[in-house]
Amino acid sequence: MHLTYLEGHYHWRLTKLMIPGILPLLYLYENHYSTYPNELWMIFPKDLRNLNDILEQYPSSIDFKQALKILIHTAETLNAYHHYDLAHGNLKSSYILIDDNKDTSFLADWGPILSNDISIIEDCHRATEQRVNKDIQDFGHIGLQITEAIKEKTNSIRDFKQLMKKCTDISYHSRMSAHDLCSALNSIYNSI
Repeated sequence: MHLTYLEGHYHWRLTKLMIPGILPLLYLYENHYSTYPNELWMIFPKDLRNLNDILEQYPSSIDFKQALKILIHTAETLNAYHHYDLAHGNLKSSYILIDDNKDTSFLADWGPILSNDISIIEDCHRATEQRVNKDIQDFGHIGLQITEAIKEKTNSIRDFKQLMKKCTDISYHSRMSAHDLCSALNSIYNSI
């Protein structure tokens, strides 16, 4: 079995769910002219930059309100994932893709297709309490990365930072759901 085809199938199924904010798979193409037999190309939208690169290379190009809007959209996407009993499981700032105007963001899910063990791959996105909580914890780490990159000092940023620390709390039982996270982020956004 070609693991690349399994990954392509996963992205196709994820795209068919039509979750707003998921990086959609636009096209699957089997390249027969490559030096590799049956090379599969997955075509996604172009001209998107990842949040990690923006924060590291151009931190002054994004203000707190823009970053918060992007994170609200990402939290809403995670909430939809969890609604479908899926978990991202590997959330990083480099998987949050943004257009040049910083108006539209997508959550990429490249998936942990790093193993030849098919049982690991089939189970990698099933939502368990631990995986859902890891999504929230990873989200908190991304939020803290933003507060380090953006040098603004306001009460809203202080509240945001406290919320992100709560997301990264070690205790799974005290961690909030993606739905509650969306509500808290929107409350901070509306106070700006």
